[in-house]
Amino acid sequence: MLEHTGVYTANEKRHDGLLCENQDPTLGEDMDTNAWAILAKLLEMASGEFSNHGCNDFDLPNTPENRELMTALGRWNSEEEYGLMISKDGKTIYTGDSQLMSYFAHLAKELAGIEE
Repeated sequence: MLEHTGVYTANEKRHDGLLCENQDPTLGEDMDTNAWAILAKLLEMASGEFSNHGCNDFDLPNTPENRELMTALGRWNSEEEYGLMISKDGKTIYTGDSQLMSYFAHLAKELAGIEE
């Protein structure tokens, strides 16, 4: 596990201080800070729109990467212990679309160097 330095390059894909070792190292390589800032703004706008929908359910496959992502989202969203909602058969993680968009907007702001 790598330590959170506060500065991330496009190659340091992360959630909440944890680098994701299995991600494509070239993903986002061509995005500059302005692009990350625009993406963050778009995700914030979309999150606001989606939060007004009648249903915000979003299902993710129950994989180690998705469990790590949702745990990081929970730590970002709350200081309290965050429990995952998992289907009875154990194959699906239940979450909300607007929650994910807000968290991804937060990550994009970090990559853009924008303080919240």
